[in-house]
Amino acid sequence: MPWGGLGLLPNPEMKRRTQHYGYVFSYRYRKILENLVTLPQFLDFIITRCISQGIIDTPPNMCIVNEYNPGQGIMPHTDPSTFGPTILSLSLSSPCIMTFSHVTTEKNSKNNVGSSSCVILREYAKIKKPLRLPTLDIKRSDRVLWA
Repeated sequence: MPWGGLGLLPNPEMKRRTQHYGYVFSYRYRKILENLVTLPQFLDFIITRCISQGIIDTPPNMCIVNEYNPGQGIMPHTDPSTFGPTILSLSLSSPCIMTFSHVTTEKNSKNNVGSSSCVILREYAKIKKPLRLPTLDIKRSDRVLWA
């Protein structure tokens, strides 16, 4: 799968490189644009391990790989319901700090995410605590987002 972002389709407006598996998601329109059928086999080991560990009950139908460069972050957002009830964020390369902000109280919760670790976001966290990755908190990271 080729990289997108940085001027390349399907999300040329992105300032980071992305790869989409299962579905193509448009960050601009906040919706799924295209069904890519099944996830590639190289993800089978991770999916099987997540199921055997009780992290998820069924295999995900979508995977987004994001590459963040030093000093990069993402804007505050709430993931769309099309991503399903559970989202896994797997950090592959370097640690970062994920900041969650409660939508009504606006209280922030900073969470250290180590390299090779997994963050699990279930329904409540996705709705009540939008994710924000401030620009100064990321060194270098390849992240896998499961939906």
